[in-house]
Amino acid sequence: MWSIWPELPAYGRKAAQFFKEYSQKAVEILRTQNHILTNHPNSNIYNTLSGLVEFDGYYLESDPCLVCNNPEVPFCNIKLSSIKVDTRYTTTQQVVKLIGSHTISKVTVKIGDLKRTKMVRTINLYYNNRTVQAIVELKNKPARWHKAKKIQLTPGQTEVKIDLPLPIVASNLMIEFADFYENYQASSETLQCPRCSASVPANPGVCGNCGENVYQCHKCRSINYDEKDPFLCNACGFCKYARFDFMLYARPCCAVDPIENEEDRKKAVTNINTLLDKADRVYHQLMGHRPQLENLLCKVNEAAPEKPQVGFLLADHMYGTTLASQGIGLDLHSVAQDDSANAGGISSTSASVNRYILQLAQEYCGDCKNSFDELSKIIQKVFASRKELLEYDLQQREAATRSSRTTVQPTFTASQYRALSVLSCGHTSSTKCYGCASAVTEHCITLLRALATNSTIRHILVSQGLIRELFDYNLRRGPAAMRDEVRQVMCLLTRDNPEATQQMNDLIIGKVSTALKGHWANPDLASSLQYEMLLLTDSISKEDSCWELRLRCALSLFLMAVNIKTPVVVENITLMCLRILQKLIKPPTPTSKKNKDIPVETLTTVKPYSNEIHAQAQLWLKRDPKASYEAWKKCLPSRGIAHGLYLFVALPY
Repeated sequence: MWSIWPELPAYGRKAAQFFKEYSQKAVEILRTQNHILTNHPNSNIYNTLSGLVEFDGYYLESDPCLVCNNPEVPFCNIKLSSIKVDTRYTTTQQVVKLIGSHTISKVTVKIGDLKRTKMVRTINLYYNNRTVQAIVELKNKPARWHKAKKIQLTPGQTEVKIDLPLPIVASNLMIEFADFYENYQASSETLQCPRCSASVPANPGVCGNCGENVYQCHKCRSINYDEKDPFLCNACGFCKYARFDFMLYARPCCAVDPIENEEDRKKAVTNINTLLDKADRVYHQLMGHRPQLENLLCKVNEAAPEKPQVGFLLADHMYGTTLASQGIGLDLHSVAQDDSANAGGISSTSASVNRYILQLAQEYCGDCKNSFDELSKIIQKVFASRKELLEYDLQQREAATRSSRTTVQPTFTASQYRALSVLSCGHTSSTKCYGCASAVTEHCITLLRALATNSTIRHILVSQGLIRELFDYNLRRGPAAMRDEVRQVMCLLTRDNPEATQQMNDLIIGKVSTALKGHWANPDLASSLQYEMLLLTDSISKEDSCWELRLRCALSLFLMAVNIKTPVVVENITLMCLRILQKLIKPPTPTSKKNKDIPVETLTTVKPYSNEIHAQAQLWLKRDPKASYEAWKKCLPSRGIAHGLYLFVALPY
């Protein structure tokens, strides 16, 4: 359907059917993904953890999804010294083994402490994408290297940028200093003794003071007897003519050794089996975290009143949500004076938190995440190895077919199979992946919000039950940005639509009345209504023809809750309704310089003439036509025709 989108302008009004079908598909996908999220075995534990710890992934999945857990890592500048495992040297080469495969786009070479005696003229960059046990296996073996680029330098140049036409995938690098600018006159002058610093003639190069060989390495004292004055020390890599710093513009990647012969194939099969055994061990380790998380969550919900230890302090960067709203046991008292004295450096104003929450954060965001990331990387390598293995087998089969010239069933070509295998390795996901379902839900809501701006499609979406779907499943699930998006979609769906507005009001009133009826047995019911009250607040802030219906809902809830004196009801329902009414009754503070210091009461044009001009709240709540806003407005004197909502909402009970 998406491919038809560019053709819609040619159909004009006839394209309405397309939008109807498209909106139906979007609602169907949203409903399907909501069903997956609701019935997922980890749904409850994810929702609980998201309110307690910094939640940025789903680490309890038994089948790691390569879509959710293989983020596109951006290119960044990396020092070569920070990602190298081992280095070997020749007199003109540095051979480096990296900690893993990297996709490299650019290499920057900075040259410091430059000496004019001998300067680099040409630098060659080579790479190798095969895994080796030791980098010495690649030393002095040019046939195993691929040339990436050749760069010419000018005399005295101190910085070189090697931009590669296409990024390379490398597990090993070799930087070769192939040619030099040499000052033969300077090289024949005296040299400095590395031991006593005395001036020594270049020929024969032996210090007459201490007897040292001036051609030995200044760093490791190694002597190269094959080359008198090498550019690099072949033992430690020290260069007395310049200092080189290498910076890579690269990113880590998942790559495996290419399979070119039967020996490589056997190694790949062995490697896959080894990885699968390791994956099994990590998987059992990962599954062992779940019982510990469930146990800690039970302890958090028990809200034990024990005094927390000083070491367990709330980290500002760790928790961004309000823990009190989750009904958990927080100790909001300051750390005791004697404890704070022993915890030097800890601010006395820091709030302490239930220690089980910190243990949860360590267990889930630390241990569990590490195990899951390790398992995901193993699975990625298994998929990549299988892709190479199957591609090699297909190439061998095609070669055998061409040589035998027999009639066989048509098969994919190697290039076709590569495309299919890349697609399957990169985008295959379990249909029950919680992360994928969550992401698709967010995309659906974004799309539905755009569709809901059209009045015709808005009515179609309402007729498909989208308001109830969002209210039941998406209003309280997901990150804060997504919940706000859901509220905005529901406000759009009810714009200038009395039936949709009344449907949403009924859902809110039903949820609140149920909580009020059971608040004595379960006080958490009333405290869990924050999302419904936020929805009511956002909807009333919108200006449209249905404002009276929304106001009636807010006043109904206020009258339902006002007689209940328990703090949890007063804070979560009564005060929320009062704030809504106050915002409607009280005009905004003037911002212009002319009226800035003038009281609001003197600026407003809405002033009651007598106590008799008011609306009857009970009749208005019962939708009596005689108590409606239009009927009330007709009762005002001719001068007060402009009186509006400001006076009307001041309803006597």
